[in-house]
Amino acid sequence: MRNNMQPRLLAGDDTSTYTDDWYDENYDQTVDYQQIVSASIAAAVAWNVLVITLEVNDFRHRLKSVFIAIDESADRTQRYVASLVAIRLGLRDALIDWALLYAVGYSFVAGFTYHDADPNSVYVIWGVSIMVSAGMTGTMALKVPQWLGSYRKSQLQVLQDTSAMALEASTSVMMEESSLKDFRYSVRLGVSTHLSQFVIFLLPFYVNLHVQFFLLSIVVALVVGNLYLYVVFKLNRRYVKRKRRIAVGAATFFTLVSSLLFAYGLYTIDFVWGWSFNSSQLKIWLVAFFSWLGVMLFLQGLQYWEQGQIRKLEDDNEELMAQLFDRTERGSDHESERDNDHNSPCGAQESIAAAVQGESITASSNGRSFATSALEEPLLSPVLTSRRTISVQSVNDDSYLYSSVYFDRVKILSAEKHENIEHSTLLRNSAHETAGEGSATVFDSVLLLENNDPKQMYQSILDKETPLESPKWYRRVYDASPIGPALYCAKLHFGCCKKSGRGESSDTIKTCVHQFWYIIIKILVVAINLLALYVAVVACGATWQIKRTIRKLPYVDQTIYAHMNEGPVCAFDEKCGNIDIYPNETVADLTNHTIAHCGPCGKCSGWSDLELQYSTRHDLAERAQACATKEMFKGKEALQQCLVNDIGWTWKCAGCWADSIKCSSQHCIFIYLQSLWINAAGDFDVSPDQITSATCSEANCEAGNPGDFVACSGANRRRMNITSDIARPGTQQCAIVGIPDNDWGAFFDPPCPSE
Repeated sequence: MRNNMQPRLLAGDDTSTYTDDWYDENYDQTVDYQQIVSASIAAAVAWNVLVITLEVNDFRHRLKSVFIAIDESADRTQRYVASLVAIRLGLRDALIDWALLYAVGYSFVAGFTYHDADPNSVYVIWGVSIMVSAGMTGTMALKVPQWLGSYRKSQLQVLQDTSAMALEASTSVMMEESSLKDFRYSVRLGVSTHLSQFVIFLLPFYVNLHVQFFLLSIVVALVVGNLYLYVVFKLNRRYVKRKRRIAVGAATFFTLVSSLLFAYGLYTIDFVWGWSFNSSQLKIWLVAFFSWLGVMLFLQGLQYWEQGQIRKLEDDNEELMAQLFDRTERGSDHESERDNDHNSPCGAQESIAAAVQGESITASSNGRSFATSALEEPLLSPVLTSRRTISVQSVNDDSYLYSSVYFDRVKILSAEKHENIEHSTLLRNSAHETAGEGSATVFDSVLLLENNDPKQMYQSILDKETPLESPKWYRRVYDASPIGPALYCAKLHFGCCKKSGRGESSDTIKTCVHQFWYIIIKILVVAINLLALYVAVVACGATWQIKRTIRKLPYVDQTIYAHMNEGPVCAFDEKCGNIDIYPNETVADLTNHTIAHCGPCGKCSGWSDLELQYSTRHDLAERAQACATKEMFKGKEALQQCLVNDIGWTWKCAGCWADSIKCSSQHCIFIYLQSLWINAAGDFDVSPDQITSATCSEANCEAGNPGDFVACSGANRRRMNITSDIARPGTQQCAIVGIPDNDWGAFFDPPCPSE
């Protein structure tokens, strides 16, 4: 697909020469492909579909566990239904927050790079995007055995399934320790912890991504994510006895797909980097495939070993677990007594504690420790109700997210319908109990449920909890904006410590291994996001500098090259003799002077500098770049001294070069930084079909626009008709140099005395 690279002249330039055909012939840079679906964006969105479903369902099931563990009075029933509405609204708030932030990021990056982005850079980013999708697919390969019930939840995770905020938030709202507004905000933060993980990371993949393909990537991801949820949901329900086989098959499938994607991504990057210059691309592809496959098999093996350790520790402590469950069963015998005592706050508190407060069970065997926490594995904990004790399933078979209800994607797509179903169920149950018991409390519950729908219940309770004095306007703006969730997530992802806060889990890291893993993950998260931000900023800056370069190139062509052989010349009377400026070639010939180079003489037109132009013709640009890198953060004088010492320029000539390098660092730095990831840092070509650092330097620093290197130096290899390491078209070489056969090597043998 064509990148609009047509140059625009500076104000006052003569436009008659620069027709559309001239633009196309000289400065047409094209991107002959376009990624229809961004693999990285699709993978990130599909992952968020999975984990947001788990997060929201975690809030719903936690809330229900608390509700059935306490007295089902009219107020409690209303509060439960209203809290379901708060979950839906919190989800909506989070989606709006992060849709806005993602849209801002896309608009900024894509807006800068929509046209004129470097084709090689876009191609490399495309390849990396495919490799990122390979990483996400590999993560799913590691997760699927857990989600299908074959493995327990791993303690060493990079991407979490849930935020672990639902337990505390649900307990607080049902016990009226926090308001519905706070609970809604907790849901908003819980969902935000997942959505925020990719907001910076995806910035580089917006480069040159057209809006229709951006939206298509999201649509494809939504379909794939929901399809994955549906498959896991059905497998969990239908194939209980064959879960282990299915888990192994699914993990194998995703591992192979991940390896294929990784190999294809590296294969794509190779088109720019050229690793296969001395070998076939098939070899590169095979090496990438089996290397990534080896990494995935190692991680699968590590996970298998971890699960073996967990099972062994569970077996070692089976007696301790049995004692815990025995105490739970004995406690259920007293449930009926506590049901009859509605006025006893202790009875309700103990029931809730048994239902939702995670009790850590730590046991050691041969110096090892193992902790099970209800914060991390809610389905492992016994849930007590006012009527019965829900049976605890086998620890070895069931754990966190092993229930199919956690993968019920319908409840996100039709959350309001779910609230109405819950409302109707409670209404039927309450009506049945009222008919059988005649309880006044339950009768009030039926009356309130019949007279209000879920949204009315939510608004009614919210009005009661809202202070009479409304908050200031700036506070309302802050609460409605995504600033609060963004700051919270920034602290969560990039903070150095794990602290408890509003709606945040209070679980702590227990072992040295977990602490080490936590530190490694924090470092990786910070490093990856900083790298993504760097790439996005450099790509945007490089595209802007490319635009400026293209705009100035016609002026440079007109000023330096169009009349190169017609103007003043620099000529000498004899070798190592006097050298001076003459009006044109004719005057120099009439006075028996030999033309050394086109254009007037300058500070680099002395004999030693002229000889150096020829002797360094194959590596001058690299040596100058080395000095620029070495003295990057120093002043002009240090750079000038390096050019004198390392290359051999005279002091005045080195001054011209130093000014040009400083000019280039100011106007072309982003193009240079971009060249590092497209393997073009040493590409000094100024060919018309690609904008390199050398092209940018020529456009900005050689023709007085603003740098004036050509006028300052006088002599350069183009003007001396010396073929150098910078490939140039013949129209940019001086054609009137008087050196016999243009053999500067023979001419400077022997060299002139040092000046």
